Amino acid sequence: MFKSLVVAAIVALIAAWQAARFRRRMQGPIASDRCISCDSNDLEVLGANAYRCRSCGYGGGEGLGAMLEARAMAAYAGLEPEERQRIARQRLRDAMRTLMGVSERASGDPDEVMQWVTSVDGVALQAASELDEARRASGGGIHLAGHGTLDPGAFASQLRATTSSVENPFERQPGGRNARRTLRIIADVRAQLEHALREVPEERPRGKASGSGYRR
Repeated sequence: MFKSLVVAAIVALIAAWQAARFRRRMQGPIASDRCISCDSNDLEVLGANAYRCRSCGYGGGEGLGAMLEARAMAAYAGLEPEERQRIARQRLRDAMRTLMGVSERASGDPDEVMQWVTSVDGVALQAASELDEARRASGGGIHLAGHGTLDPGAFASQLRATTSSVENPFERQPGGRNARRTLRIIADVRAQLEHALREVPEERPRGKASGSGYRR
């Protein structure tokens, strides 16, 4: 029993040290000639200022995010605006279903609390990913039935920000305080999406409608 506790403590300390080192490196300029994770210079160039480390598999560089975003956006470039809106609305509904699946409570057992925290964060990040996909598909935002547009990316940013507020997962564990903050953000985003979905135009049967595809 004592040996297992020592091993667990060592693992936790190593994880905390690695997280702290990673945070320090992320605070400065991100180099594109050396892996920010393991410090190796054995890198595969993916694009301008973007790499994949052959030693540890980490992908990074200042340009990686922009490169991946451009690839994701390109998947929708050849679609008609009506189809892009249809896909965006579906991704919006997917995100809403994901947010409805979060568990609101956890027992006092530390292991179960940690699993619950991971689950809450997972729900937030999954919904953020679906909302980002809705943003990409819609192009300029999701058209609402009355007027104006909805920006799914704004909700994705809210969800992603709350899960990144504590980089070291071991700092999330005591009482699940950070997870409860994430739950409040989830509840707020869920309420806003629920309201927005009432303004999203109803789907017409595909192949039987002409024009914009929106019911006024």
